[in-house]
Amino acid sequence: MNRGQKLRAKVRAYRRPFRVPLRTARGLITERRGWLVRIEEEDGTAGYGEAAPLEFFGTETLADAEWFFRSLEAAGTFDLHEALDWAGTRRPCCRFALASAAERRAVPDEAAGRQPFGCSRLLPAGEASRPAVEEGLAAGFGVFKLKVGLGDPVQEQRQVETLCGLLPEWGRLRLDANGAWTPRLAADWLAWAMELPIAYVEQPLPREAEADLTQLDQDFPGQVALDESVVTSDDLKAWRDRGWRGTFVIKPALAGDPSDLLEEIAGGPGDFVFSSALETAVGARASLAVAQACPWPRHALGFGVEGFFEEHDPFGGWTEVPVQRDGLLAGKSAEQLWELAES
Repeated sequence: MNRGQKLRAKVRAYRRPFRVPLRTARGLITERRGWLVRIEEEDGTAGYGEAAPLEFFGTETLADAEWFFRSLEAAGTFDLHEALDWAGTRRPCCRFALASAAERRAVPDEAAGRQPFGCSRLLPAGEASRPAVEEGLAAGFGVFKLKVGLGDPVQEQRQVETLCGLLPEWGRLRLDANGAWTPRLAADWLAWAMELPIAYVEQPLPREAEADLTQLDQDFPGQVALDESVVTSDDLKAWRDRGWRGTFVIKPALAGDPSDLLEEIAGGPGDFVFSSALETAVGARASLAVAQACPWPRHALGFGVEGFFEEHDPFGGWTEVPVQRDGLLAGKSAEQLWELAES
């Protein structure tokens, strides 16, 4: 779309209930909610985007995103450049939706086929994690992610040891603390994990603990990954300027304009994991376009989350396989999902 022409916006809501509430260090999440956006050109040609805020990641709220898009809708027509400026840094999910819809970002099937992605699988908490690993291994998965920081550290470490014992020699387990630990507890976990097939520990400390996270990166090089700390391209730049040596976990659906994110990514080498924000297939396709365009090493995608949603949830629809070619692009089109959303 030409960023100088007048556009029209329409917005609809969606809800994606979880099959079982997702347990994180921040509590239980029972459903995923967000907004689908349709951007029309003067000739009626349309593109679709998604705003799926996660407020505890520092994004705008669901209510603020709705107000923003309802305002564009009520205005009749708008200029894309002005709307992106209006969204600013305070509404990164709105910027992502606008830019994705305007550019009609999607991963062409043939491009995905040429450059397949490895994919990890998110595990349920508690006793259900062991059969989930066994099931995943039988399906060919070798990289799994487990959320920790949910309970007693000793019991959690026993669980991790059990899961690691199930992995083949090439298998890896990613741990995600969602910022739940203290610096001392994080250091204890990282030292303990050195002898296990653990790829990294994700966000061991809260995002505001910048000095302590930097110290962990220095004490345990390559073992720490940032997630909540690198939501936007500005966050990524700030941590690069600090000399971060670990992995960056990027959720493009939360990061703002994909063009800005890719420009910052291209600014220097780094290890990247592109991850789902539990969005619909509309946002996932645009997120995968960012991953596809990354010029640096990309670890297994963090998009193995569909098993957490209800079996017949219409807003996902892709197939979880260990190596993604075009499976992640299957399912209903953006136009079909738009018709299923609430006016």
